[in-house]
Amino acid sequence: MSFTTIFPPSRKLILLHCLNKNLGPLIEPPHMQETTKENPKQFLKSRLGKRIRISLKWNVDYEGTLDGFDDNFNIEVSSVSEFVESRMVGKLKKMVIRCNNIKSMEDVPSNEQ
Repeated sequence: MSFTTIFPPSRKLILLHCLNKNLGPLIEPPHMQETTKENPKQFLKSRLGKRIRISLKWNVDYEGTLDGFDDNFNIEVSSVSEFVESRMVGKLKKMVIRCNNIKSMEDVPSNEQ
């Protein structure tokens, strides 16, 4: 994996500077070690019926079962838990999230389900 897939532009400059000074590679925080690029349609298809975590642009997270998505990547999720500042604040049976509100999506590890 190249650093360009996981570091924003400002971090790239720092990393390049450190590598040029022979300081060795930086140790990445755990949440950045597993970041990969993946085709969004393939990502969603492979997770249909599985638990995912959706982070919205305004720091609200949802965890639920991915039921479907459309060509615009609006997603339908069921058995949803809502989290604000890592604290669960509510549950919903089903919801649709518009694509332009989504900041990121990831799998929910099986030990958290």
